[in-house]
Amino acid sequence: MLFELTNREKNLWVTLFIDISAMAMYFFKVGSLDKGLYSSAGDMTSVLISVINYSILVSIVLYGLIAFQSSRRDQPAEEPADERDYQFEAKANRSALYTLHTCIICLVGYLYLGYVSEHFGFQGAWVDNITKPLEPIIILHILLVAAFISDCTKALVQLFHYRRGY
Repeated sequence: MLFELTNREKNLWVTLFIDISAMAMYFFKVGSLDKGLYSSAGDMTSVLISVINYSILVSIVLYGLIAFQSSRRDQPAEEPADERDYQFEAKANRSALYTLHTCIICLVGYLYLGYVSEHFGFQGAWVDNITKPLEPIIILHILLVAAFISDCTKALVQLFHYRRGY
C-alpha cells in the first residue's frame, strides 16, 4: 500500500503524523510541568522549543526518506501540480477554514455565555460551573488545539480526495 501512494499523498501522511505527534508531545510535556496547563508562558518556553525542534528533525528525516525513495524509483520528488491538485487543495483549505471558524465561534460563544447569563440573571450551580471565566493561558491552549484540528482537517480532506480520485 505504501508504494501505491503518490508522493503528494505520502507528504500529506507525513504532515498528519508530524502534527499529531507534535501535539501529543506538547500536551504530554505541558501536563508534566508543575502547574500543568496553567503553567506560565516562561515555563512553557522550553516545551515549545523542544516541540519545534522535534517537528523540524522529524520533518527533515521523513521528507528526506520520501525523496530518497522516489529517487530510487526514478520518480521526481515532487510532481508538477495540475488542476486536480489545485482543486483538492482548495476544497481542503475551505474545509480547514470552516473548521477553524467553527472552533473560534464556539470559543467566543463560550466566553460570551458568562456575560449573557449574568445579564439575563441566570442563576444556579450549573450556570456558575459552565460560565467560569477562562484564564488566558487556557484560551491559548484552546486556540492551539483549534489550529491543530484545522490543519488535520486540511490534510485529511486532501487525502480523501486523492484516494477518491475526483
